[in-house]
Amino acid sequence: MSMYGSSFYVASPIEGAPSQKRDPHFRVKDCSLNWDAENVAHGIMMTALSIKNLQSFLKIRNGVDPKTAQFTRPVEDDHFDKPWAKHCGPLSCGFHEIISESHIQRLTKHEILARLEPPGHQDDEAGGE
Repeated sequence: MSMYGSSFYVASPIEGAPSQKRDPHFRVKDCSLNWDAENVAHGIMMTALSIKNLQSFLKIRNGVDPKTAQFTRPVEDDHFDKPWAKHCGPLSCGFHEIISESHIQRLTKHEILARLEPPGHQDDEAGGE
């Protein structure tokens, strides 16, 4: 984990699923640690400014009169540092929908693997390569 935060995915069981080892039916949850919401908000604002500036640049490159293109920047230089200004402890957050057993169709391992094969593929047992 760094002072800038860390995000990763965690395998999590389906709510109400029967307890079994190595269940092929699970959901993936995002997990974020050491993030500060205010830092993220400042980062989003800086990203939006950058996208607008990139749009203006591309308009000029594609023939738009440069006098009509607008470039923006924060008034205060310290705004460039705000996305990293606050340091927090190992806080965590995540937003997760509830997926229950009734929302999924249970398949056997063989059925899952068969659905992952490209169309027309034959495995060794079926006389393929």
